Amino acid sequence: MNKNSFNKEETIREKDDVKIIKTKRKKIVLMTIIICFLILAAVLIIGVKLIMDSFSPTPNNERNKSTTNITMMVPIQDNANRKAIVRTYTAEEFDQFDSAKLNKIKETVSGNIEGDIPALYLKDDKGILYFSFQKDQKEVTPDFAPKIKITAFPSMSLQISKEQENKINQGQLTEDTNKTYSYEIQRYYTQDEKLFVESALVEIRYFIDGNEYVSMFGVNTTNAGKNDDFFEND
Repeated sequence: MNKNSFNKEETIREKDDVKIIKTKRKKIVLMTIIICFLILAAVLIIGVKLIMDSFSPTPNNERNKSTTNITMMVPIQDNANRKAIVRTYTAEEFDQFDSAKLNKIKETVSGNIEGDIPALYLKDDKGILYFSFQKDQKEVTPDFAPKIKITAFPSMSLQISKEQENKINQGQLTEDTNKTYSYEIQRYYTQDEKLFVESALVEIRYFIDGNEYVSMFGVNTTNAGKNDDFFEND
């Protein structure tokens, strides 16, 4: 093989090597673009889902959650068949939460959107809340009568001083039959309108098998029936 032929073959090989390198680079760039696109698409989908979830009612499978094997049940007769949003913790865990965590729990049990939590009908400004307790999905009876703390908030239309904004009522549940408990909740504010809606955060503390637990949920109370119209609320 003469020198010219060798140089020609070498030049051809170099050109082929350059083509291979360019092809690999194009593939790498294309793969990088595809990966970036998939990541952006995933972020977009997650973002849209989070936004949709924040403006949607709380799903039924997210309404009663516990970090323990203890669950508190709060059946409320609600015209829209809404279930209470309940969160349960050990007292040791709950009492360690900072204000930011507690506020997050309160926001959660108050619902994602307006109308997300059940409304208890009050007759003559009084109504009954019922409770039962489960351990490993079996009904149990607390060691003592559970304690209740109700923080009541007025209707948005009611003009009151800041000192009167949140009324707190404390007591203990009454033991009924079949391992159930009850408590009479009231109307806590007065206003000129005939119809009203108040909201409340309810905290229950109780002992089961010597261990203390805390459950929290939100509820609305109202004297409005199915056929009442708030637009005719004089």
